[in-house]
Amino acid sequence: MNEQYCRHCGAANSLSAEYCSQCGKPLGGKPAQAGGSKKWIGIIVAVAIVAAVGGFLVWNNLFKSVDLDLASDITAADVQFTGEEGDGIVRFDPSDLRKQAKYPDGNKRAQEVLATAIYSADPQEDLSTGESVTIRVDYDEALAAKKHVNVTETRKTIYVPALKAKKTEPAQTQPQTGTIVIIHGQDLYNASKYPSIGNYDVALLSEADVASMSLDELQRAINDIYANHNYHFTTPEWAAYYEAIGLQGTIDKADFNEKVMFSPNEYKNWGLLVKYRDLRK
Repeated sequence: MNEQYCRHCGAANSLSAEYCSQCGKPLGGKPAQAGGSKKWIGIIVAVAIVAAVGGFLVWNNLFKSVDLDLASDITAADVQFTGEEGDGIVRFDPSDLRKQAKYPDGNKRAQEVLATAIYSADPQEDLSTGESVTIRVDYDEALAAKKHVNVTETRKTIYVPALKAKKTEPAQTQPQTGTIVIIHGQDLYNASKYPSIGNYDVALLSEADVASMSLDELQRAINDIYANHNYHFTTPEWAAYYEAIGLQGTIDKADFNEKVMFSPNEYKNWGLLVKYRDLRK
């Protein structure tokens, strides 16, 4: 053997050397074996492999593009068609449509983008049997880009099923507005005093009916219309009242579409009530 190895760092030195040419320490004692440097090489390689695997997992979880299909699996069974031939209306609960989205199980980035989805139908009303209806989904495109979510489908065409035949009997006189029970008075959100709410679907309100209502009475009537359609109230007083009478719903304001959810009578009554409420403010 023409070389000796430093017992401190493992570097090779000539047999005549007294001090290590690499670390400068004395070379006396039992020579170190070259295997010391091999050991360090093995450790470095192992650390590099762990870092590479960890980096891949981080990239796969945070940056790898993931597909989100918002519309392909939506069918006519996921929405509700009501009304008569030529006057049909399509309604739906956005939470039901979100359940039809397709994306990798448990992917949080896709779920974040899905939560921003807003659904609409075109056309929404005056529908006839067999007519095509396009369900459109809008979403936060900036968030999707930031989260590396590739949204693949945002439109789905469905067809109106058989609707009831339109009645041909003579037109009936519009029901009197007196059939709508309008809540008047004070303490309008007292559940023991007012255990039930008004039904604004049975007839149309007149300007005279609404003109006599106070601002609080107008707002209470508006709230009652929403309460009949699973609306989630956030104003504490309103939420407590509708919770007490079993009508606090689950659909948030961002997901609620009045034109889709309300019946024709409710939609017209709601518009009139909102008009007078805003004039009183």
